[in-house]
Amino acid sequence: MKKLLLSLIFVSSIAQAETWMIPNRNGGGIYVTDRVCHDKRFPALKEGYAIADGGRVLRFCWIISDGMVKAIYDDGSEYFYSAKTFSKVQ
Repeated sequence: MKKLLLSLIFVSSIAQAETWMIPNRNGGGIYVTDRVCHDKRFPALKEGYAIADGGRVLRFCWIISDGMVKAIYDDGSEYFYSAKTFSKVQ
């Protein structure tokens, strides 16, 4: 319950930014925003996050490259998602 509450607080703070999302396999979503990346190593990238099992929030920085969203997660892992599959969050 605590993780879910923290996720909701985090998501509501992101709502002020332009946000796009795709659903993920865990029943959550992968969100990209127009905010500057939270990680100072990537000042030219934008901020994103994924909602995982149990409401856990995984943060990443992202950029579009060749029609793909390249996401660099805080743990150093990199994933690619088709930019065409994201929908704007209202």
